[in-house]
Amino acid sequence: MIALAVDAGNTKTEAAVVDASDGRVLAISRGGVGDIYSPAGPAAAGEVVTDVVTAALAEAGIEARAVAHAAFRLAGVDWPEDERFWRDLVDRTWPGLSASIKNDGHLFTYLADPSGNGVSVVLGTGGAIGGAGPAGEFAASWWLQHPMGAGGLVMEAIRAAALADLGLATRTRLEQLLPELLGVDDIGGVLHATTGRGSAWHFGRLASLAPQVMELWGTDEVLSRIVRSMARHVADYVGAVAVRCGLPADFGVAVGGGMIRGAPQIGEVVREELVKALPGTRITITAGTALDGAIRAAVAEARR
Repeated sequence: MIALAVDAGNTKTEAAVVDASDGRVLAISRGGVGDIYSPAGPAAAGEVVTDVVTAALAEAGIEARAVAHAAFRLAGVDWPEDERFWRDLVDRTWPGLSASIKNDGHLFTYLADPSGNGVSVVLGTGGAIGGAGPAGEFAASWWLQHPMGAGGLVMEAIRAAALADLGLATRTRLEQLLPELLGVDDIGGVLHATTGRGSAWHFGRLASLAPQVMELWGTDEVLSRIVRSMARHVADYVGAVAVRCGLPADFGVAVGGGMIRGAPQIGEVVREELVKALPGTRITITAGTALDGAIRAAVAEARR
């Protein structure tokens, strides 16, 4: 039995062809941005996902009609019309393909609990949180959230450095680091580079600076506060999603994504805040990739 897993985000898109009987990965293909809300727009995102899936199937030597089920976990599936866009594309491109199409916030729900009822937190370029339970499914999409993920971390770092530069907040080593990373002279230059007309510093590009920013971990109290605040917001959203989905007090939550892999200390801070806010919760912090989550979902749904 063959399953197909797709993870499409604001940095990359990946597809995997999997033998659902034993979870063996037969092929993986990668491409560019697959978010319909990205600057390139829906048509470009659709083309990326189509090309990546086609390449993965070709590498595995599998025809689409042989796929028992596909799990599409896509950034930007925020409204019913977004799901319809992807459903129409899937039905048109691969007629008859059984597929679930969900916001990428749902990537780790099967890691939170094998039943798929739980809460998933994906901290990558941005933040995505999704849950499923007796009352239904819900995703706390980007437009609802405080800044999260790698891009949110860097945006908050810039804000903190700018306020410190104005004398309105605690001084921070970010004031020296950020101009160096952006190749400008000072914080004023950082603001101009990131907010001026025609700025090339979009959210995804800012996210790429997160690893260098996190090198200040343990040496800068302002950065510690930014991470702690983000972790508290994660805990708040997890609790709200759990209520919306009708989950019991001991529900499972899985936290992962590129930000967690690149900076494991963030995962531990998120764990601490989850324990404080939701003491009965079963918490999993995973170093697995978003594609790993999509594969788990594809296999679990194919076996139903």
